Amino acid sequence: MRKMRILSVLMVVLFMLSSLSVAAYNLDDYLPYDGEVGSAVVKNSTPTVDGSVSASEGYSAPVTLNYKNMPTYWSASSRCIINADVYFAWDDNGLYVGANITDPTLLLSTGDDNVVDSENEEYGFNGDVFVFAIDPLKACYDIGMTSTGERTAWYCMSIGENDEFMCYSTNHIGASGDITKQVNGAAKKTGETSWSVECMIPWSMICDDTDAVTYGDVRLDEEDLAKAGVYSKCGVIYMDRAIANEETLIFSTQEHEEGDIFTIARAISVPLVHEDGMDRNTGGESLRSYGIKLMTADSAGVAPEFPEEGTPTFDPEENSDPEETKETKETMGKTDEEDEEDDIPEETEKREKGDTATTLDNNGGGISVGLIIAIVAGVVVIAAVVVVVIVVLKKKKK
Repeated sequence: MRKMRILSVLMVVLFMLSSLSVAAYNLDDYLPYDGEVGSAVVKNSTPTVDGSVSASEGYSAPVTLNYKNMPTYWSASSRCIINADVYFAWDDNGLYVGANITDPTLLLSTGDDNVVDSENEEYGFNGDVFVFAIDPLKACYDIGMTSTGERTAWYCMSIGENDEFMCYSTNHIGASGDITKQVNGAAKKTGETSWSVECMIPWSMICDDTDAVTYGDVRLDEEDLAKAGVYSKCGVIYMDRAIANEETLIFSTQEHEEGDIFTIARAISVPLVHEDGMDRNTGGESLRSYGIKLMTADSAGVAPEFPEEGTPTFDPEENSDPEETKETKETMGKTDEEDEEDDIPEETEKREKGDTATTLDNNGGGISVGLIIAIVAGVVVIAAVVVVVIVVLKKKKK
């Protein structure tokens, strides 16, 4: 009899724990994407790039990214489960980006990006990747790059064994490749489920990459960016990778072979409402979705107010050479036409479709985490009821 009572208590405890698990992971039911991405007043300072990131070393107050403001796009459609505090600073050399990241399925990179659902190796490495993208002066948006698929250079940062920092550049027009030695970066594993990354991206690199993705329509000098009062928009993409096993597959909406590396989610910092009035559910990884607002300040943190949404901040006529721009566009246009012939139509179509769907839409195509745990909880409840019934019947017999 005593054993039955103990068993009953254990079943009740299991039920309570299962309920807590549902509360933790079944986010779709009561935690919508209702958080704004945020902004940062970026101080003029020179942080020490060592992988330890905090506001005390001259960085801005953090912009916090999590499931509330990081919808997920493309085929990797599970809910965002990471939390990242992102910091910024600037000096004459470049823009400093730092992040403290909590990731329940932290996966270190061991090689190039050969993950099945990233065939074009866009993210550089096969582990978790923190991607930073910036539209300096909001210039790219202001010249009309507002369509889905138009984007600036991506700076893809990852961590390997022994706190190895890695950085890969992809700008979708110019050459992509490893730029670890061209930036000043550091990474550090700060716990079993946490890591930090820190990188100084030279202004010259940002200027050159912006020139490339706009076919010369945006010509910036370092002096245009390395000063107080510069307004820019940026975005963060987090490629959340894991090794498929019983613990990690509960986060996936798709089937994967055990032991394979797969992408849990591609979470993107998207504003609640775009400048053109469209809501968060559109835009995906395009630069129109760069929702983090940056304003450079002086060393004391003094900066002008952020401009009103929709206000142009860049005049292309002052920053381009019409003749040279025409020649560059013609040359790059021919190159793009040749490259398009080599593209994989199926992959391109998949990405285009994925850019218009969030997790809330995609979860209908697979079993959500909440549903799996809810089923388990239901089984536990039924078992608990059966035990209680058995105990009551035995009491009646006696």
